[in-house]
Amino acid sequence: MVGHGLSFFAVAQVPYLQNSAVAVFFVLSGIVVPYGTFHKLEKDPRYSFFSYFVDRFSRIYMGLLPALVFVAGLDFLNRGLFGSAYRYSRACDLRTFVGNLFMLQDYLFQSVTIRVVADRLSVPLSWIDPVTSFGSARPLWTVAVEWWIYLLFGWVVLGATIRRTRPIFYWTFLLFFLVVPGSNWVLDGRGKGLTMMWAMGLLILALLARLSRDWFRADAVFLAGFFLIAALARVLSTQDAYDVLFVGLFAISLYFALCDLRGREGRRIPKGVEAAIVFNSSFSYTLYLIHYSVLDFLVNWRGPGLANVLFGFVLSNLLSIAMYEVFEKHYRALGSGLKRALGLSARVTA
Repeated sequence: MVGHGLSFFAVAQVPYLQNSAVAVFFVLSGIVVPYGTFHKLEKDPRYSFFSYFVDRFSRIYMGLLPALVFVAGLDFLNRGLFGSAYRYSRACDLRTFVGNLFMLQDYLFQSVTIRVVADRLSVPLSWIDPVTSFGSARPLWTVAVEWWIYLLFGWVVLGATIRRTRPIFYWTFLLFFLVVPGSNWVLDGRGKGLTMMWAMGLLILALLARLSRDWFRADAVFLAGFFLIAALARVLSTQDAYDVLFVGLFAISLYFALCDLRGREGRRIPKGVEAAIVFNSSFSYTLYLIHYSVLDFLVNWRGPGLANVLFGFVLSNLLSIAMYEVFEKHYRALGSGLKRALGLSARVTA
């Protein structure tokens, strides 16, 4: 949000700032989501892909759907008040809204499919754009990449029974789930390898689980600092946050930092600090979903300037906290209800 705010209000152009946050998030996600999944599977061997799907669906959509409705309303107001200053008219329609609900933003083969259909029907379809992020909510393309990675991971890890009993069904859906993560990794799709960065997090988790607790324990802090400095030097040099070397250096730094923390399990940070971290992280997903739209509206309304960056920062956070309390906060209740309706285990993981 800070990076977007600085560029929106013409204070500074540092695109690698916000992009590096995306890259870092995917590494962290590659640790946290598999960790939660394996932990749940260890506690309940019956934990299935369908339970996992409900967990992921509840977590993602309890924030996403209200955010899409919010963006639609804000963009309608933005376009009505500021006319041509609103830049996203081609992406602000029902088709794109529904496409984002199904996580089809920038889905591979859209352009090819549109062209093939146009040729077969001998009807020009050049007016149909591939589905992109809805309206001014430009960061939503990363949510789609994240979603398909989640489904692919869950299908591979938890789909053994389906693979044995219904192999055709299993392999068909595996290929379907693989399209976005595979193209993002192999074909250098949008985000330049976010799937690979997520896999770096998964590798960190695997190493933490496999290697001895005394592995590099004495030098872990030094090594974490060394590789973090190297990562920062790399991103400042290239100004490319999706650079694989930068993210790889950060992942190594994170691994050694976690090695050190693992040796300090008896220590706790002050409760006030912990409470502040938990509070700020609680609404961060909603903040990610709506902040771009809020800033876009504000720059059309108030114009450039550092004061408006600060105003946008405060307003985006306040709106996100309110939406979190009304909607996102209740994702566990949604998941539990869905699981009861489907006859699945009622416990919902984070």
